[in-house]
Amino acid sequence: AVSAPRAADSVPADVCELVFRLALSCVTAPPGEGGTAALVRGALRHRRPV
Repeated sequence: AVSAPRAADSVPADVCELVFRLALSCVTAPPGEGGTAALVRGALRHRRPV
């Protein structure tokens, strides 16, 4: 399952949007080798609390 920190408090639509945005980012501007993990960590760090 895909979840963000404190996902129990999250609305499933927020998690779905996060996954969609990350996938779109990887398609439009693929990260360099090993950069996917950094991309995901950065997205989770900057996620707005609900």
